[in-house]
Amino acid sequence: MEIEKGFFKSLAYLKLPEYSNPIKTGILPNIKYLLSSYFLCFACIFATVFLILITDKLLVSIFGIESIFKELQLANKNRSNSFGAFTFIIVVLLVPILEELIFRLSLDLKRTSFAIAISILYFRFSGTSIIKFNFLNKYDIIRLVSTILIFIFIQLILPNDVLNRIKKYYYVWWFYGVAILFGAVHIMNFNNINYYILPIYFIYVLPQIIMGIFIGNIRIQRGFFWGIVLHSLINASSFVFN
Repeated sequence: MEIEKGFFKSLAYLKLPEYSNPIKTGILPNIKYLLSSYFLCFACIFATVFLILITDKLLVSIFGIESIFKELQLANKNRSNSFGAFTFIIVVLLVPILEELIFRLSLDLKRTSFAIAISILYFRFSGTSIIKFNFLNKYDIIRLVSTILIFIFIQLILPNDVLNRIKKYYYVWWFYGVAILFGAVHIMNFNNINYYILPIYFIYVLPQIIMGIFIGNIRIQRGFFWGIVLHSLINASSFVFN
């Protein structure tokens, strides 16, 4: 595949990310940029597998613990089978939309984006599942009302001048902080966490951190929609090879 001209040049943005409006261009250049991002991202993720395997082997031999990598494989397999016939749709379509709303929407540092992200984040982790929401369940109704109130509260109290200051002076920290947070959240996928080696778990979520960087890049360079599409492509590949 011929890499789009300027693709690698645009990745220089990652040296020192700063906020900019997405490039307005045609559908074909965006698709080329998407595919270029996808293949390079997947190559980087594949490279981290070797580091993860080496780390896992050392942990097993030094600490005598069960393989964390095997636990991760089992957790991914169980998650892939948890929604039955709808698993592919949820993993490839719904999850990318929700996770992009939570993590990448706020890369524009707008108050509404923050309100959406934080309220959805609360709703996601205040219950067992978004998919199994029940309007007849009193607790689920309280969750929904609380989510709406959180959205309104943030819209009212979050000062724009603080967001503008972050955008102007600290955007690199915000960009990479979101990517690392995206990876850190995936540590929750492990069932039995050995907290005395908790920092090492960040090696196991390096694929998600790399995803966060590449998706963040295309979200800024080409727009929020293309971030969702890249996320969906990566999830689809992970689903197939899982």
